[in-house]
Amino acid sequence: MLVTAIGATLGTWRTTTAPFSDRAFRLAGEDVAFGQGGGRLASYRIRRVTHERVGAIHRYRVTYRAEGGDAKIDLEHDPAARTLRMTIRPGVVWRRQ
Repeated sequence: MLVTAIGATLGTWRTTTAPFSDRAFRLAGEDVAFGQGGGRLASYRIRRVTHERVGAIHRYRVTYRAEGGDAKIDLEHDPAARTLRMTIRPGVVWRRQ
C-alpha cells in the first residue's frame, strides 16, 4: 500500500526558502500535489513508491502520472530533523505544516 510506504512523509510541507516560500508540497494517500504559487495546486496520482534507507535518511522515489506519461520525484526525509528535501533542489528544506 502506498500510504504505508510513505507514511512518515504524509502531509503538507512548506519552505521559507525564496523563491519557493509561496509554495507547498503535499503527499496525501495516493496523490502528490505541487503548489505552483498564487494558491494554485497541481495534483497527480501516485503510481509507485520505492524506499531506501541510508543511515538515518530515508530516500523515496515517487513515480506519479503526469500529463504525457509518468514523472518522478526523489525525496530525502530526515525524521530526526523533521525535514524533507527534493533531491533536484537539495538546498531547499521543507517542513511539515
